[in-house]
Amino acid sequence: ASSTAAPYKMMDSRETAILDKNISDLIDAYGIDAVKSAVGRVGASAPSRMDTDNAPIRKVQSLGERIMQAFLEASFDPIFSINTSGVIHMVNQAAVAQFGWSQEELVGRNISMIIGDKHAANHDEYLECCIATGEKRVMGKKRELPAKRKDGTEFPIELGLTEIKMPAGEERMFVSFVRDLSAQRQYEMELKRQQSITAGVVEATFDPMFVINELGIIQMVNKAAVTQFFWSKEEFIGRNISMITGGKHARIHDEYLLNYITSEEKRVFGKRRELPAKRRNGSEFPIELGISEITFQGERIFCGVVKDLTAQMQFSRELKRKQGVTSGIIEASFDPMFAINERGTIQMVNKAAVTQFGWSKGEFIGQNIKMIAGGNHAEKHDDYLKSFIKTGEKRVMGKKRELPARRKDGTEFPIELGLTEVKMPEEITDERLFCGFIKDLSSQKQYEMVLKRKQSVTMGIIEAALDAIVVVDERGIIQIVNQATVKQFGWSKDELVGEDVSILITGIDMNRTFMGKKRELDAKRKDGTAFKVEIALNEIDMDSESGDGQFFCGFIEDLSAQKNHR
Repeated sequence: ASSTAAPYKMMDSRETAILDKNISDLIDAYGIDAVKSAVGRVGASAPSRMDTDNAPIRKVQSLGERIMQAFLEASFDPIFSINTSGVIHMVNQAAVAQFGWSQEELVGRNISMIIGDKHAANHDEYLECCIATGEKRVMGKKRELPAKRKDGTEFPIELGLTEIKMPAGEERMFVSFVRDLSAQRQYEMELKRQQSITAGVVEATFDPMFVINELGIIQMVNKAAVTQFFWSKEEFIGRNISMITGGKHARIHDEYLLNYITSEEKRVFGKRRELPAKRRNGSEFPIELGISEITFQGERIFCGVVKDLTAQMQFSRELKRKQGVTSGIIEASFDPMFAINERGTIQMVNKAAVTQFGWSKGEFIGQNIKMIAGGNHAEKHDDYLKSFIKTGEKRVMGKKRELPARRKDGTEFPIELGLTEVKMPEEITDERLFCGFIKDLSSQKQYEMVLKRKQSVTMGIIEAALDAIVVVDERGIIQIVNQATVKQFGWSKDELVGEDVSILITGIDMNRTFMGKKRELDAKRKDGTAFKVEIALNEIDMDSESGDGQFFCGFIEDLSAQKNHR
């Protein structure tokens, strides 16, 4: 027991303090775990405390030196020890790897050999100034400066220089800790590059952008915000974002923000909202606001992007006005109108279609247009549409066609259909749309039937007459002749229609004085023989809206028998 205790009893307080101080400096600089690791690396070769062959103080000092040497070699950063003249006494392996010189090339030379730029010439002055005056411009502080390798290349470093507490009377020593900042500088440059790109994008965007903190205080704005709201960047920074909020939102904006921060209720954030904004001159305008949250170094920051909706609102109002006018015209139309897509599916109908066909708008929309087609056209309608879309053959498009239509109750009626393609902007839809206009021909067909019946009756009477009857226009051109005329004059109907009436009778005057009276005139047959006739010419009462001009009817009586009897 006495043999093991004796070596420690032989150490005096001065010697113990020197060892404790050196180890304490290591612990302060790198931490207790790193020192323990270094001790473990030299433990196998450390002198035994039981060894009494050498003086105890030498054993402890040797152990301390070996601990420090192992620790220095374990460091990833270069470490140099220098004296007051700046001469290198010791370097670790990391310094050799970093700078390219061997330990033999470094030890004994001035530390300025690894200093780059103008700092190499000034380094000894820094050191001499510190020793002479105690001014710690370098000592105990970290400084950034350029370093130089053996091959002449320079790189940025962080240098920490501290004095080693040596026993009294011994030369003062200093330790330099060097950290390569190349990777950090590259990272910082890349970060600055990305920040420059981001700042460029933010400044280049057409939409105003704001960055605010949790209190709603503006931290950053872009150029577009200045242009849009008329405040300068300096006037924006440091003020509450409510300065640009219009209407009632200005006074309750901070409540929104506080409510979100305290309750996480996202009434505004992460969503787009439409609200009024206010410019410096007090004018308000509609905006769309999008806000997102980011966390930077524990601080919550909110980014807002503002889109001016003034032009969009004006366009929307104008579009609604035009749509209203168009819808009003369509709804006011007396004729049914349908809009269908390229599959024949009904997209829109007007009120007249509902009235005419008996289905409601809800029953029409989404159904195929063939639901209103009558006869055998229903089953063929899709084929017509497909054929047009595939080949461009316009059998239906852009033309009017007559065909039967069918109502909800199953009754059919004649219609005139006009189908045309609607040119839609590609940015709205790539689907082709067609518009169908329908005219009910029921009344027209009935009128035509009545007219034809009347015409048939009239022509029957004309054809049954024993005397020749000729209908001419105001120019005297023959329009109609009856069979008695053909028999009397010898020409066929086709030969007479379109010819001047003088081919039959000479001396007819189309003026009013001739009308309503009987006149005796000379007539001529196809074979050239002449004979006397009596003609009564009367104006036909035509519908003034027909626009067909004036027509006259002549009743011709052959006077040959009467002349011969006399």
